[in-house]
Amino acid sequence: MGIVYRAYDPILKRPVALKTLSGDFGQNPELLKRFYREAEAAGGLRHFNIVTIYDLGEENHTPFIAMEFLEGCDLQNAIQQQQIQSLNQVLRIARQSCEALHYAHGRGIVHRDVKPANVFLLEDGTVKIVDFGIAQMASSTMTRTGMVMGTVSYMSPEQVQGRNLDGRSDQFSMGIIVYEMLTGTKPFHGSSIPEIFFKIMNEPPAPIRQQYPHCPPALEAILQRCLMKDRDQRYPDLSQMARDLERLLASLNREFSLQEAVAFGGERSGLLWQEAVNDIQQLFQDGQIDQAQLRLDDLRRQWGDADPLLNARLDSLQGSIRLARNRTSVQKHLDNIQALARDGQVTQAELLLDRLEEEYSGQDEILQTRGFIIDAKRRGEKIHFIRGTISKAKVFLEAENHDQALKTLEQAMRVYPEEKALLKYYQSTLERKAQFSRKAFIRDTCANVSARLKDGQLETAIRTVEAALERFADEEVFQNLYKTLIARKRGIR
Repeated sequence: MGIVYRAYDPILKRPVALKTLSGDFGQNPELLKRFYREAEAAGGLRHFNIVTIYDLGEENHTPFIAMEFLEGCDLQNAIQQQQIQSLNQVLRIARQSCEALHYAHGRGIVHRDVKPANVFLLEDGTVKIVDFGIAQMASSTMTRTGMVMGTVSYMSPEQVQGRNLDGRSDQFSMGIIVYEMLTGTKPFHGSSIPEIFFKIMNEPPAPIRQQYPHCPPALEAILQRCLMKDRDQRYPDLSQMARDLERLLASLNREFSLQEAVAFGGERSGLLWQEAVNDIQQLFQDGQIDQAQLRLDDLRRQWGDADPLLNARLDSLQGSIRLARNRTSVQKHLDNIQALARDGQVTQAELLLDRLEEEYSGQDEILQTRGFIIDAKRRGEKIHFIRGTISKAKVFLEAENHDQALKTLEQAMRVYPEEKALLKYYQSTLERKAQFSRKAFIRDTCANVSARLKDGQLETAIRTVEAALERFADEEVFQNLYKTLIARKRGIR
């Protein structure tokens, strides 16, 4: 999609990756606008597992992005070179990726091009997700079949259909990546794009155990869920997939290579307990709360801690039962938490919600309140950022450094282009700069005229004032000065 240079930022005093994008940007202004919109949105993401974007712009109609310099390799090369050696490593990479993508989804950004080439592995095992929306957009301006094929293999069914996408599309792509890390092959492959599209839309993935016989049933169930054709049957969000991956990872007592069987005490296929879970859900929906609790307790005693995925399902059901029994009390707590968030006490609100979520895990009301807190926190961060920017601009204005004040405001307006307070202060700063420049021009012109008069250059002084009036015809200082000079000239005659 372009060339990436290793560059040095003399201001930040550190190396950066400077990515230039190929394509028809120079001939397509709308595409260039979209590039800036996508890149600015991605630049606002601040997460440990997402590459940091420092700056963006264009040079000779070629857009560029300056971003964090990473040392390591991308997941595509790691898979091709067989560097993924253990189940534990697969789970760690997948969990970090899910957490990064979930963070972006919470800020309204869907990656849309999740594939191994966009998952970067640092030398210490840290994952960095790159190219939020940018790679897919750039690729749309090019025609290299190999690159298109590489992206198509990781598309979700709704992406193939051209439907509106949400975070569950990235989840489907993550499922394909996990499958490929475990087996070295993609679940949907073919010799042409139409063939791959058909398989993604209509065929289930090849059973994971055909390629990876030692796949734990819990992981098999995770893959089955995130690779469902109907996105409503996948995880509601990637934080829940990350939680199940973390539970499975925590249950491993050592590193297991992909060539050896993973032993869990009493582990069984999720198919054996799924019917019992469905029965509990039905009892709950029918209002038989006490009976549902008894069945849940029996199932937990029967399985113990044998299957992390089952425990996750039971924890969610337990939270539903507790919430049904204590709905009035819980709603009062949620109302109080929302009130704290509205008043700006976000940390306290998060602490109280965390405590509540420990008891009522995975409930919609709590998840909705979590979203409310995230929005409140985002609003608070926005207000703090805007106030800080305006305060910084005021310092520059007091020092009569108008250009630096404008630059500071312009940088903030790239982050929040819709913010009226920034725009209003920016316009006010432009006016102050214009007034300052006008006063300086008047002062310099008057000094110039005075010097000419001392040297007896009356005609030159008059022409100087005439030129000034062409620029500021309404300026009374110049009008009065011109009248005085003309009167003096007539007196001389």
